[in-house]
Amino acid sequence: MTARTPNRAAGAPENVNTIVPGDTQQDQGERSESPALPSLTNKKRPRSQPDNTSSPACNQCRTRKIRCDRQQPKCSNCRRANVDCDFATTPKRVDRTKQLLNDFSGVVARLDRVDNSLAKLSEQLQQQQPCRCSHSPAPSHVDNPWGAPEPAAIYTTYTPKSSTSCRSPHLMEVDSSEEHDSDVTHGDLVDFDQGGQRLLDYPAALSLFKNLQRQITRYLTKGALQGAELWQVAAQHPGIKECLESQLGQFPFGGQCHEPVIVSDHRPISTPPRYLLELSLDAFLRHINIHTPIFADSSLETAIDTHYQSLSAGSSDAWALIFTNIIILTVALDARVARATASHLVSMNDDMLPSFLKNCDRALADLSRFTGPCAINVQVLLTLALVAREFYSSVLFERVCQTLCHVARTVGLHRAHGARSMRWEKMPERERLFWVVYTMDKQRAFLTGQPCDLYLFDSDIQLRSCGEHAPFPLRLNAAYVHMMTIWEQIFINLYSSRAVLAGAADRSRQVQQLWSSLNEWNIKYHALLSSPVLEKVADLSPMQLELKYCFMVSQVLVHRCDRNARSQQRYRDPARNALKLIGQVAGDHQSITLARCAVLARMFRNYPLVAVHDLFSFCLIDGEPDAMEDGQLIHETRRHLELLHYADFPQAYFARLEVGLRWCTNMLDTIKDCLTRSVAAGDWGPTDGSSTGLSDRTPPSDSELSSIPPDPWASLNLTIGRDEMLCGLSPSAPPEGLLGPGFPAFGLTTSAAGGTVPAFTQGEDNPAVTMHPSIWVPAEVPCNSSEPLFDPEFTQNIMS
Repeated sequence: MTARTPNRAAGAPENVNTIVPGDTQQDQGERSESPALPSLTNKKRPRSQPDNTSSPACNQCRTRKIRCDRQQPKCSNCRRANVDCDFATTPKRVDRTKQLLNDFSGVVARLDRVDNSLAKLSEQLQQQQPCRCSHSPAPSHVDNPWGAPEPAAIYTTYTPKSSTSCRSPHLMEVDSSEEHDSDVTHGDLVDFDQGGQRLLDYPAALSLFKNLQRQITRYLTKGALQGAELWQVAAQHPGIKECLESQLGQFPFGGQCHEPVIVSDHRPISTPPRYLLELSLDAFLRHINIHTPIFADSSLETAIDTHYQSLSAGSSDAWALIFTNIIILTVALDARVARATASHLVSMNDDMLPSFLKNCDRALADLSRFTGPCAINVQVLLTLALVAREFYSSVLFERVCQTLCHVARTVGLHRAHGARSMRWEKMPERERLFWVVYTMDKQRAFLTGQPCDLYLFDSDIQLRSCGEHAPFPLRLNAAYVHMMTIWEQIFINLYSSRAVLAGAADRSRQVQQLWSSLNEWNIKYHALLSSPVLEKVADLSPMQLELKYCFMVSQVLVHRCDRNARSQQRYRDPARNALKLIGQVAGDHQSITLARCAVLARMFRNYPLVAVHDLFSFCLIDGEPDAMEDGQLIHETRRHLELLHYADFPQAYFARLEVGLRWCTNMLDTIKDCLTRSVAAGDWGPTDGSSTGLSDRTPPSDSELSSIPPDPWASLNLTIGRDEMLCGLSPSAPPEGLLGPGFPAFGLTTSAAGGTVPAFTQGEDNPAVTMHPSIWVPAEVPCNSSEPLFDPEFTQNIMS
């Protein structure tokens, strides 16, 4: 029988290798060792690689946890079970904890990178500090290659320079000897005991006091360049010098500044009792809101009714704080009047203040709750700024004021809201709020020396004209706002950091332009300043005096920046008259009223004390405070300030101001005592014991008078007598000028025909001098100026 090869069974695998007789054994070995061919002994089929692109199992199989063949549209398992087969893609389960941990790790890593970048930037800033080499020329002395007067040096590289060298003409002779002093910095850095520093620039009160300290220190070490007898005596007598140095060592602002930390009790702002608010409302509207018109009378009364009827309103915190601030301001005003009149209500009013100030602490601890863009937040921040300026430090007031300006810009108050032809008395409420914020910003700029936050050139709101028949409070407010627009120009052109770098020619040009602006303001509001109707109204008469005081301070702010030292005498008299106005408002403390006390507080709070600083500087140069009224005026100013400050708030603005003025008056008393002892010892002064005042000095010669520049204010009806302008003495019978009795007219002299002509004109003729037994005054000079500073009709009215 022949052997038969068995047939391949049906369904047998095709990959089974059969031995072909022609194959050698070597070929079989190579085939079995090849990795590409399966082994004859390995009958298991290799698992195929999963298809990554295949669809996932259906939901039914995933739920039953069985294998799904993924047949579309229905898998075999679902077809046998006769159920719906759903292949909807379901997201994978996410571990939330792990995801949050990864996100947090990423944020921490980013913060670490930011921290490292800030550290590197700080190191780079410290390495790139400006070089203060003594051989570097000052910017004001660099020659202009174009031959034109040097502009405001906007694009000049900033070099630290004394902030008082250009702004205080009393230091002209001091700074001229150290124009390249590398140790003089711009402004005064104040160190806080909690850590950190803050820059206070001119003319902040602290900078003024520190400037006086530097003057006295320099005079004691190097002497005055003008030959003042006081410092010559101090240089010759060690006892007098030691006495002055001892008083100088008591300067109260030499150490670190303590800034109290506002701590909130984390309780909500509470609403004050309504009966207390209604008792305070009338005084607030008559004496505070009339000058700072935050609210309309009718709208405020409506808001009170709405708030107390529905305490669940959305803006309840804002209105609760507003009502609290109204009560605080009114109670403080009542307390001051009661303290001055020795009333039995002193302790009651003083004890009420800390309870209401807790609401302010809660607000100051978190100002962000009042930064939303709405008008009510502007009003609440305005009232909070008024409270912070009286009972908190200047740093807190500045922070509230800057937040207020930010909210005002966010709301859009600096945009026009009404027709341009609309008059002042009919302006919309939003525009009225803008002017209130704008004026407070200018006051803050001059009280801290920091730049403004709101500028008129960045707003399309223009000053509106106020009718002559408008109510007097509105006319006074319009005149005050107009003066604040001039203050903006004064700060930018004379007191800003770039203005310090300007050359003498540019500064003189800026001073002349600002003088012209003050001239125009005086012409426009002369009738309001001299209105006899206001003088008879008890509540409006102090406001008229405040407007005159604002005008006097503005004159001093402009005059004192003139680098020409010969103009110092001209602006000494506006400084004197400004302090006289403070005394006129305060009057007899026993009979002071709420209106006068409110105005007196604004005089010390809203305006820089440059008048006190400049008169004190003149006393240091002259060395004769006992022979002049300047020392007495400074003493009286400090006595009036004592009505305002509280002993329970030692870090408030009024308290710190009183400390500085007390040091000034003590220094003046020390100087007076030293001069008295020197005269008694016969070392200095006239031997017959007569006065050493300015009236006994030799009158200037014709050559000295010819060097006096023409006075552009000659035809202005200001408040300085012609004999006061050169020798600083009050006439025995002064004429009544702009400020009423006791304030002579400025720059005017009476001719033989009975007319009034300016004492100085812009012609080239020098005024002649007529001698009198004790004083000398300029005689008549014909007016030969072809371009008068004033309107002819206005000048004719003044001279008539």
